[in-house]
Amino acid sequence: MISKKWLCNYSFAKKYYEEYGNLNVNYYYKVKDKEINLGVWISHQRCVYNGTVDGTLTKKQIDLLNEIGMVWKIGRGKHKRKISKEWISKYNLAKKYYEIHNNLLIPALYFVKDEDDKEINLGAWIACQRQLYKNCKLSLEKVELLEKLKMVWEVGRGNGKRKQEKKPSSIWLCNYDLAKKYYEEFHDLLIPALYNVENKDGKKIKLGTWISNQRVAYKNGKLNEEQIELLEKIGMVWSVGKGNFKRKTSKEWIHNYNLLKGYYNIYINILVMSNCKVICKSGKEVNLKKWLEDQRFAYKNGKLNEEQIGLLEEIGMVWIIDEWIENYKALYIYNQSYGDTFINKNYAFTDKNIVKRELGEWIVSQTVEKEKGMLSSDKIRLLDEIGVRYYDEDYYISKFRYINNNYNYYLRGYLSNERVNLLLKSGAFIYSDDNKIVANTVEKFSEEIQKRL
Repeated sequence: MISKKWLCNYSFAKKYYEEYGNLNVNYYYKVKDKEINLGVWISHQRCVYNGTVDGTLTKKQIDLLNEIGMVWKIGRGKHKRKISKEWISKYNLAKKYYEIHNNLLIPALYFVKDEDDKEINLGAWIACQRQLYKNCKLSLEKVELLEKLKMVWEVGRGNGKRKQEKKPSSIWLCNYDLAKKYYEEFHDLLIPALYNVENKDGKKIKLGTWISNQRVAYKNGKLNEEQIELLEKIGMVWSVGKGNFKRKTSKEWIHNYNLLKGYYNIYINILVMSNCKVICKSGKEVNLKKWLEDQRFAYKNGKLNEEQIGLLEEIGMVWIIDEWIENYKALYIYNQSYGDTFINKNYAFTDKNIVKRELGEWIVSQTVEKEKGMLSSDKIRLLDEIGVRYYDEDYYISKFRYINNNYNYYLRGYLSNERVNLLLKSGAFIYSDDNKIVANTVEKFSEEIQKRL
């Protein structure tokens, strides 16, 4: 018996097929006005059929999907691209991990040694593959290989939380001991965000920030069972909400926070780019950027309660805005405008405050800091989220791959109309003489980048 839910999803897949003539659905494609991610569902059917995830498909379900042009195997045929030896080497390390743990939910700082005895951060490599996939920069051959190892493309609360074999690091245990001492004195872990203590080496540790980071790690499934158990022994409160704190949060503050959370749900950050104003149901206008700045000021002066701090940190609040963040904002706007981060070294951007930002030179400085290991993991993560192109890469090869990967996705119907228009605007795609969309040459694409103001 086929479930009603399966048949409902199938009906949307059939409508997609009737409109586009194929089932090459972008992984992030959602049915309009419905909470149904059709791309994820199609991918899941393919994985079940190929045995890369648990589940079964009946003969009737397979026949129904075949009727609407289901492609069970991707990345085959004459378009198959050669995969580098380096990528295959790291893939084989991931395969060994999979054979032991039966998943690829690898901790971010999980290191292994390759055949040359070189230490490889396998967790970071897997995270990078997820980001490349999200940005349509992972070839279909690589996608298929990773899905054979039950690759989870989106790691969230449900699929990321698991028992991890790796023991807590010595640094983590040192910080835990400081938290334990705090608990023994105050009988809770409701630590002010700016609370600092000295460790046994005399180094200042931001204990409030560390505790906040543990809550975020718990939410994202990045704490192992031992860490969770240790923290709960000393009264860890995982969800920072009403009832845990004495100071009451006003209804007006919660209302404005929900408006900011709506912004976060759309852009996956709260780096509000301009004087963003929102009209409430009551007709009142709220300047989100100003409200956000007011929260930073209140935090600096100790006027936010723990509930407010916790809620803001849950959606990625950055308390101290510095030049790095402002430059990142400028890069984010550039990426939104052109869909890529190919930037000439002499490119400059003038922000809303009429401050000239030498974005090209800034990317060079980020490249140097990354090579020296001076770029923090948070900054690397933010830059990776928008697919930054470091200047240590071969720019010609990087552009060639960018154009061709996107064009291959386009031919398979994986790109939205919005993305196609952006690629046309940026010069990665062009119209041919017979008015068909084709991939541009690297040389012509480079000329278009030179014209960007």
